[in-house]
Amino acid sequence: MNKKQILVLIIAITLTFTMLIVATGIIFVVKPEFMGFRQKNKPIKIIDTVYVEPTITISEKRLLAFENMQKQKELLSSEKDYFYNKTRCLSDSIIGLHHTFKKFNDSLQKISHILLYSNQAAKSLNDTILKLQNEIKKNSDAINKYKQKIESSEKLFTLKLDTLQKQNLESFAKLYNNTNPTYVARILEQIDERDAAKILKLMQKKKAGKVLEVLTPKQAAAILLLGAGN
Repeated sequence: MNKKQILVLIIAITLTFTMLIVATGIIFVVKPEFMGFRQKNKPIKIIDTVYVEPTITISEKRLLAFENMQKQKELLSSEKDYFYNKTRCLSDSIIGLHHTFKKFNDSLQKISHILLYSNQAAKSLNDTILKLQNEIKKNSDAINKYKQKIESSEKLFTLKLDTLQKQNLESFAKLYNNTNPTYVARILEQIDERDAAKILKLMQKKKAGKVLEVLTPKQAAAILLLGAGN
């Protein structure tokens, strides 16, 4: 049963009890003898003589009617108690349902608060993740820029180093053009064969040929091969 049906049942029971009480009152006022009561007599004048209570004669038919009324009254009283107990049980059930609904509503509110807090925490975490991602992207871009600068610096440094090394080699070649070929050969034997090949390539061909003549055939061949490769 839903709440509406329970409310209609309670109203119907209340109206029934009210009608029974009103009917009993009307019978008591109009025909009290049906309920076993005697009609009110007119005020008795006090006289010196002794008043004798009049004798009331009840027929068998009226007695049966009175007994039936008593039975109906007992039945109505029993039904009244039954409906009263039922109404009380329904009222207790409604109160219990109300308390249960209140607890359920409180639980829903707690769950709602928890979900709201979880959503706020998730949003805050998501914002933090987005900030971290932005920071990572910025750092990554900065790292890439630094890498590009480092690569450019390395290329520039390598170019400068190559230029400086070439200038040094050219200086050595000019110097060795005016030096004893034997002395130059002893120097070239002590340095890297690549550098030796570059110096010989920058020297005058006639001077370079004299230096190669002083070198051992193995060293001369290695230097010539490196010079040819460059």
